[in-house]
Amino acid sequence: MNFFEVILVIILVGLLLALTSLYFTCTISGEGKNKIQDFKKNRIPLLVGTSSMVVLYIFILSVRSLDFGVDTATYASLFHDFCSGDKDVGNDASFIYSLNWLNFFMFGACDVNILPMAWGAGFMVPFLFMRMKFNFKIYFFSLLLFSIIGVEFTTNALRQGFSLGFLIVAISYFDRRNILAIVFLIVSILFHSSSFLVFAMYILTKLRRRVFYLFFFFSIFFVCALVNFEINIPIISSFMYEIKKYLLHDSDEIFIRVFAFLSLISIYILSIGDNKFYSGESIGFRLLALRLCFLCIPFLWLPYFGYRIVYGVYPVVLFLIMKDISSRKKNDDRKVFIMLVFNVIIILAWAVGSNHMRNTNFI
Repeated sequence: MNFFEVILVIILVGLLLALTSLYFTCTISGEGKNKIQDFKKNRIPLLVGTSSMVVLYIFILSVRSLDFGVDTATYASLFHDFCSGDKDVGNDASFIYSLNWLNFFMFGACDVNILPMAWGAGFMVPFLFMRMKFNFKIYFFSLLLFSIIGVEFTTNALRQGFSLGFLIVAISYFDRRNILAIVFLIVSILFHSSSFLVFAMYILTKLRRRVFYLFFFFSIFFVCALVNFEINIPIISSFMYEIKKYLLHDSDEIFIRVFAFLSLISIYILSIGDNKFYSGESIGFRLLALRLCFLCIPFLWLPYFGYRIVYGVYPVVLFLIMKDISSRKKNDDRKVFIMLVFNVIIILAWAVGSNHMRNTNFI
């Protein structure tokens, strides 16, 4: 089965279970007006449907082909060398940390054949520790996994995927338990240095409006200068190298940048509810999410690096949106359903348009 067929099967299973749960909850809820009222307020079908989709996707992901995913074969080769005793794999320590993290979820088996299962577990488990109610964790997972970004994290961007789980946990504890947040942030950066930039962007969103706008326009100037002029700053040379090495590529992945940013901005727009539903805390989460979306715009000019920034920001924005919805005076779970539908449409379009995804079996 190719990726398009896999997603369709998962959707059909989720819909079937959601409709089944809707039937049983409505038939035992009463008759007449009470039954209709219960139908409108009933969140069980959405939870059942999204939960089943997440569980089924994780199961299929654990048995996926090692041929699927542009970088999967590379990581499989590195992991094979790592298990053979070659400790000099990759060009920085983050590869070693990531390969050890994979082996941890194999209980030390160090078997390339179960790499997809360990990959999925290593990506998902850190997110379980974020400060969020259980039902909103389910919504978070569904909107993350069924997005172009989630597919990339579970089949391609291994190190960044591992890193972002710890970053989200750090952000979730940042305002309450700073020491714990710092520990998770350090672990996140050890897996992938891009987490430091994403966290810095998150901190910028919390600054006063004038200061934020100042940094925003500076980032536009910085990217313009980077594209058009030769810049060497020794203090941040490694970061500059990461950007400049992508500038050497042709911008043949423009559609990935478009799809990634479309996924990001769409979940923000589609999650907006009626003003009367908002509380002060809810508005705060929404403002941070909107500012993060704005900060991604200048980087979209950069090939490869641009969509990697969007990949890093997407889970943070999604976390803030889930906190926003859970903090409203009246929860509106229907927004989650609308966001999920739009995400699925995007990845189905991506699955049809990508030669790799059309021609390579997922399982």
